[in-house]
Amino acid sequence: MKKMREKGERVNFKREIGELRKELKTREATAITQILKRADVVLSTNTGACDDGPLKFLPAEHFDWVVIDECAQAMESSCWIALLRARKCILAGDYKQLPPTIKSQTAASKGLSLSLMERLIQMYGDSVVRMLTVQYRMNSAIMDWASKEMYQGRLTAHSSVERHVLKDLPGVTCVEETVTPLLLIDTAGCGLSEMEVTDEQSKGNKGEVDIVELHVKALTEAGLKAKDIAVIAPYNLQVDLLRQKLSLRHPELEIKSVDGFQGREKEAVVLSLVRSNRKGEVGFLAEDRRINVAVTRARRHVAVVCDTQTVQSHAFLKSLISHMTEFGDVRTAFEYLQDIVPQNHTRDHKDTKANTSTTKQKVKDQPPSKTKQGQKKPTGSSSKENSAATQDKKSLTEEEQNKNRYTEIREQVESFLKDSIRGELQFPSSFNSHDRLLVHQIAEELGLVHESKGEGKDRCITVSRKPVSAPSEEPTKDEEQEEVQDEKTVSSPQKEPLAQPPLDLKTKNRTKAGACDIAAAAAPDDDFDALINAVKKADSVCSFVKCKASVLTLGQLCLFCNRQYCLSHHIPEVHGCGDKAKSHARMRISKEGVLYAGSGKKDKSMDPNKKAYLQRKLDSKLKDMASQRKPKKEDS
Repeated sequence: MKKMREKGERVNFKREIGELRKELKTREATAITQILKRADVVLSTNTGACDDGPLKFLPAEHFDWVVIDECAQAMESSCWIALLRARKCILAGDYKQLPPTIKSQTAASKGLSLSLMERLIQMYGDSVVRMLTVQYRMNSAIMDWASKEMYQGRLTAHSSVERHVLKDLPGVTCVEETVTPLLLIDTAGCGLSEMEVTDEQSKGNKGEVDIVELHVKALTEAGLKAKDIAVIAPYNLQVDLLRQKLSLRHPELEIKSVDGFQGREKEAVVLSLVRSNRKGEVGFLAEDRRINVAVTRARRHVAVVCDTQTVQSHAFLKSLISHMTEFGDVRTAFEYLQDIVPQNHTRDHKDTKANTSTTKQKVKDQPPSKTKQGQKKPTGSSSKENSAATQDKKSLTEEEQNKNRYTEIREQVESFLKDSIRGELQFPSSFNSHDRLLVHQIAEELGLVHESKGEGKDRCITVSRKPVSAPSEEPTKDEEQEEVQDEKTVSSPQKEPLAQPPLDLKTKNRTKAGACDIAAAAAPDDDFDALINAVKKADSVCSFVKCKASVLTLGQLCLFCNRQYCLSHHIPEVHGCGDKAKSHARMRISKEGVLYAGSGKKDKSMDPNKKAYLQRKLDSKLKDMASQRKPKKEDS
C-alpha cells in the first residue's frame, strides 16, 4: 500500500485486507466449534465458561453435565456462570477445608463467604451428598485424626498408602525421623515466645524457625529430597522468616502459607504454628478448617512445631496434640537448641509437677522400668516389684502416672547426688521422650549439667555435676571458730551485726561451695562427721564468698542458682547471676510487653527482619500504585 501512488489502489487493498480478516475470524470460529463439538469433555475455569469466551460458539443445550471441582473454595456467584451450561451438575470438593477467599468483611457478613456446596448441604442434608471414604494420600496415623475430628470417623486409607513412611522411599535411610509418621516438637517452657510487628496482624517465631531448620536438615541428611518437603506456616511473617533461613540452602524446598498448599501434597510436611504466649491466644489458628488443610497435606510424615501450653487452649488444636502424643513421637525443644533458657519452670516442687502434667506425652507399650539386655536397671527393685508396679499403674490415671514417673526419676537423681563416687548418671536409651523431658527439668531444678547423646534408638541423657573447686577435707581451727561464732549468731539473731563486708564485684567466683559441691568433692575415706558439719555450715551461712551472715533466720533463695543469700547479697547482679537475670527479664518483657522495676529500658531499635518485611511491603504498595497510575495525555 505504501508503494502505491494512486489513492484508488490503496482503497482496494484496504477493502481486501478487511475481507481477509473477516474470513480469518470465520475460519477460526468454525475450527473452534468443530473441536469443541468433537470433544467429550471440555475443561475451563468458572469465569472461562462465560458468554464472551470460546463456549459462545456452542449451542445453549450442548452439554449434558457440568462438574465443578473444588467447589467448596469457590464463591457461589462464580459457580453460576458454569452451572447455566447444563441441566445437571456435580459439585466436587471438601467443605471441611478452606472456604472462599473474601477480602471484604461486609460482603462476607452478608453471606458471600458461604459456598454453594455448603448452602445445598444446609438445605437438603445428606440426601444430596455422596462422600468418598477411601483416600490415597496419607499414612493411616495422619488420617485418623482428621477422620475422627472432621469426617465422623468415616475415612479409610487405601492399602497402598496405609503404612508407608519416609524410609520406604528410594535413597532414604532408616533413622528416627524417617520411620515415624507423626512427630510433635514441643516448645512449652523453652522461652521461644512469638514476635509481632507493630500495626500488623502477622506474627513470627524465630525459635521455631531454628527448630524447623534443624528438622529439615535431619530429613535431607537422611536422603529425602528437598522438593519432597513442604514447610507450612499460618502467618506470612513466619513464612518470610523461614524463607530467609532456608531458601538459600534448600532452593527446591517449598515454603508457603496454609492457603498456598490447598489441594497440594508432599511426602513430608513441617508445620510451624508460631503462637506462644502467656495468655493462650491462638488467633486465626482457631479456624478448624485451616489446621485440617495444613496437617492433611502430608503423605508419609508430618512434624508439628508448637507451644502446647498455648495452643491447647483451643479444643480442636488440643485434640491434635493429644492424637500426636498418643500415636506419634514427642520431643522437646531442649533436644534441638542447647542455649535456650527455660521459662515457666519455677523452683517449687509442686509447681514443677503441675507444669509437667499439663502436657500429655506419649507412653510406650514397654514399661519404663524394663531395660534392654546388658543394661543395669536404674532402680534396685526386683522383677516381682516391677510387675506389681505396672499392674498398679494400669489402674491410675495418666496424670497420676506422670506424677509417679516424675517422683521416680527425681529419686534417682537425688540418690546420684548423695553418691559422691559416681561422676555422672546415664539414663537408659529405653526412656521415651516424656521421660527425657522430665530428666531435663529435674536436672535444671537441681543445678546439674544435662546433655542428650546419641541418635535414634540409642539416644540417652547424661546428668553430671557442675565442676567446682574442692574445699579443704578437714576443717581448720579458724573454721571451727567460725562455726562456733555462727551458732552464737543463730541463737541470738537480734544481736547480728548489720555491717556487711564490702562487695567485690570484680571477683569471678563470688559463691562458696554449696552442700552438693561439698558432697561431690568428698572422697570415700573422708570423716563422715566432718563432712556433715561442713554441709550444715554451707546451708546455714550466706553463699556469697567471704560473707559469714546466717541465713537460717532470714535469707533469700536465688531462683537462678538455687542458693541461699543474706539480704545484702541476694541481688543476682551481686552474687554473679546478673546475666541470667537480664535474659529472664528480657524474655518476660518480650512476652508481656510490660516494664518492671529493675528490668531497664525496652529496646526500641527496629528489628532487621521487621525492617525487611516493612520494606518489601512498601515496595509492593509503590509497585501497585505505579501500575494504577494513568499516563498523562499529551497536548495535541
